[in-house]
Amino acid sequence: AVSMHVHTGKGEYWVVVTGTGVVRVGDRDIPVAEGDVVWTPPRVAHALTNTGTEPLIFVNVVQRIGDDPVTTTEIP
Repeated sequence: AVSMHVHTGKGEYWVVVTGTGVVRVGDRDIPVAEGDVVWTPPRVAHALTNTGTEPLIFVNVVQRIGDDPVTTTEIP
């Protein structure tokens, strides 16, 4: 699982390798499974939850965007 957080200065692509889960991007819940790719843009809160019985394995690809400093803020 990835807790709810938000970035500046970068976006992320989450590529699901195996397992199933739900990605929350802003106020949207997106079911994901093997082979799915989800974009999490800068300044939009996002999280990932494993909803299956096997490990949820994903690759996080980071894309630098704009001139803002890269920051990460956890959201309770």
